[in-house]
Amino acid sequence: LGPVVLLGLFVTLGGFAILQLLGKSQGKHFLSKMQHQGARLSILNEFLQSVKLIKAYALEEMFEERIRERRAQEHRSLLGMRQSIARIFPTCSALPLVVNLVVFAVYWMVHGNLPDTPDLFAVVALVRITMLPLSFLGGFLGVVHSCLSSFARLKKLLLARKLKGTVHRETPGAQGAEVSLAGATLAWDTQEVLSSVSLKVEPGELVAVIGEKGSGKSTLLAGILGELEVSAGQVTCAATRIAYVSQQPFIVNATLEQNVTMAHAGVCLADGKEHDLQFGAAVWAAALEADLHVLPGGVNTEIGEKGVTLSGGQKMRVALARACYSQADLVLLDDPLAAVDAHVATHVFDELICGVMASKTRVLVTNQYKLLGDPRVSRIVILRDKRIDACGTYEELRNHPALAGVEPVPAPAPFLHQPRPFSELSKSIPGSRVTRDEHKEDGAVHHSARDLYFNAYGSKAVLRCIIFASFTYSWGEALPDLWIALWKDRQLDISDGEYAAVWGSLSVFSIFLVFAARHVWAHATVRAGTALHDLVTSKVLRCPGPWFDATPSGRVLNRAGEDQTVLDWALPLQLEVYYLIGFKLVNFAVLMVVLVPKTAVAFAAGIPFAWIVREIARRACREAVRHWMVTKSPMIHTMEETIGGVSTLRAYGYLPTFKDHFHSKVELNVQWLFSRDAFIMWGQTWIGLVSSVVMLGAAMLMSEGVEPSLAAVVVIFAVQVAEYLREFPKFSVLVETGFAAAERANEFLKEAPQEALAYTEMDKKMPPDWPQGGDLEFENVRVRYQPHLPLILDGLSLKLPGKSRIGVVGRTGSGKSTLLQVILRLIEVESGRVLLGGFSIAEVGLTFLRRRLALVPQDPLMFSGSIRSNLTLAAPAPDAEITATLQRCGLQEAVESRGGVDSDVA
Repeated sequence: LGPVVLLGLFVTLGGFAILQLLGKSQGKHFLSKMQHQGARLSILNEFLQSVKLIKAYALEEMFEERIRERRAQEHRSLLGMRQSIARIFPTCSALPLVVNLVVFAVYWMVHGNLPDTPDLFAVVALVRITMLPLSFLGGFLGVVHSCLSSFARLKKLLLARKLKGTVHRETPGAQGAEVSLAGATLAWDTQEVLSSVSLKVEPGELVAVIGEKGSGKSTLLAGILGELEVSAGQVTCAATRIAYVSQQPFIVNATLEQNVTMAHAGVCLADGKEHDLQFGAAVWAAALEADLHVLPGGVNTEIGEKGVTLSGGQKMRVALARACYSQADLVLLDDPLAAVDAHVATHVFDELICGVMASKTRVLVTNQYKLLGDPRVSRIVILRDKRIDACGTYEELRNHPALAGVEPVPAPAPFLHQPRPFSELSKSIPGSRVTRDEHKEDGAVHHSARDLYFNAYGSKAVLRCIIFASFTYSWGEALPDLWIALWKDRQLDISDGEYAAVWGSLSVFSIFLVFAARHVWAHATVRAGTALHDLVTSKVLRCPGPWFDATPSGRVLNRAGEDQTVLDWALPLQLEVYYLIGFKLVNFAVLMVVLVPKTAVAFAAGIPFAWIVREIARRACREAVRHWMVTKSPMIHTMEETIGGVSTLRAYGYLPTFKDHFHSKVELNVQWLFSRDAFIMWGQTWIGLVSSVVMLGAAMLMSEGVEPSLAAVVVIFAVQVAEYLREFPKFSVLVETGFAAAERANEFLKEAPQEALAYTEMDKKMPPDWPQGGDLEFENVRVRYQPHLPLILDGLSLKLPGKSRIGVVGRTGSGKSTLLQVILRLIEVESGRVLLGGFSIAEVGLTFLRRRLALVPQDPLMFSGSIRSNLTLAAPAPDAEITATLQRCGLQEAVESRGGVDSDVA
């Protein structure tokens, strides 16, 4: 055709520029989608971490609305991504047609006629073959820009300001660890939190730190640990090992022994007899021995996520036992005695802080002023207004206003104890586990998972529309080539110009069909993903409290994050390509057989081998993907636990070990992902070989007795059939592995238990002011956290008069908090009943009940947002009412110092 052919190069470059713009659009929408997905998962994680408080105040609807708002924004970004892809592939499909149209049009204008038929067919076939890689280039550009968006997010994280080594570390002397602060000013994110602190803690001292709330007691410990910036002065710490007990004890989802030793993460401080002695002494000193009689598995009892099976005091004593077991020479204790009963606090102070740890350097933050007169307390540090107001011994400070009423304590009895042997502390009771293992299906994906996904499309009419669009997509690409075959044989009595006009019209029509098919898929699949998300979210948010105790938050986040991404992104694309390629393969193969019947022999000989290879790859990939999904939950959970306890882990020096523990989870997960990809590549390689042999056989069969023009068209189809025959089995495997995510969503929808109704008919019959002034009565109430665990309340019968103030006392773990959970129906009774105001609380709706009660939990929780939003969770309130409430709680000044009720707290 001469130089005219070079015009196709310029058209191709123009198409490349368009693909580049579409790829950038895809990357932009991908970045937006990931940001909204992160915000959505953050809200869900906040729900999971505060689930008991949220359910106590019946705030599920509020959180569901917040999650759906974020999902709506994510939906729009996801749709933008899919629309960009829906434009990329039609552009790739249109390029060969546009190149041919431009080349032939210019040739017509130059020569006054079209090229000879053999040349024309050769150009069509050549352009089709050379443009085939460009169809992958379009998708590649979109992926590249999406990756660039991900890299930008990672770059922002990796370049975030890091905490510098603000504490000078020194080797301790022979006498032990010591701490020195010389005019140190401590700052948090440029905000000064402690000013001009000068303090030296000598080896072996017990220094008590006291002060009003907000005076900087916890801040002082954080400064010693290096968790704050030192903007002035110097902080020096000479210690081989540091133990730290925070106000919120760090608990991992493991056994009690593993929480003390951290052995599950690879920490090894002692073994054999030495371990038995250290562990026994730590359990005794932390007053945990009596609890081990109650716990079903002794030291092997699974504590559960964030210590759900333990009371607040028990969790604190586990953290104290960890500090004791660590044999650290510097121990920092952030008010641990406030979380335990008075007699337990005395035991811990005598036997642990001043007993087993007597030779250690200890800094104790406390509000137990009665202990300050104990002669074992070396010095007292009094903080006020974020400064050290006074420092000295009890005798030196006994006239200080802060120590008013503190009397000296007589010399304590000698420290004598005989810890029980480790073997007596260890027992195992079958079925004492709290956390359930994540379920993994075996065999073929059940049809119910497919039904769930396809039902999410809305109706059968939508499915028919999608299938019809896929069918027309394949014919749209074939019609121009079939018309060329008619043109070559001159089967219609029309001119070449008319043939060319029809061919051009069919080409434009085919582009429209391709464009329409991809957009139909985009809108339908995005809507299906959102429908499934809303179903699963609504189901999870209405699960009872014990279900969350038995289900790690990482598992739920995995379903809402990775699995939802598969349903939103991977499965729709794989399913779309599967149908499009499938229809193309069938249509082109049928056309080849119709035009040259002898090619049916080649297909009949090759397809069985391709099917066998596909079955092997399908089964292997399916199980690999299931393992990949299951192993991702522990990875997320381990990361969440590590971040939640990072200050404690840094203090102990356990952070590298926990990082290795996390990396082992990541490696296991990646191994299954690699296995999936390896099986897919293996299958694709063998099926590619089979498809090549099939096409070779087809070419040999039509080498004789076939008209050249007919053979030319069949060759064009054969080139595409060979590619589709190689890709179709691959996508059939990917589709089934994608349905594993729908299978896991279906598991939640079918098996996750649900709480009782939010509202019942009984609610309408209740007095308007119920339960105002009503009696509270327990009748033979029996309660357990899980069906396989021991009873927490066993036959409790009690009647409390209305309008009375009741104090509930008892040893930690005796069921005090459980009593409140029963009243709020956070835990349903196994037998018996609870009457409030003369009505059984089991007969009214949960929301109706919980919004008439109020709970102050052991663990104070704040939701992300402003102080105002945290105060007005259930309903808006006027400023005057908020101000009056803050004044009654003594918080008005603190709130004003932070910028008012509209300032953010998290």
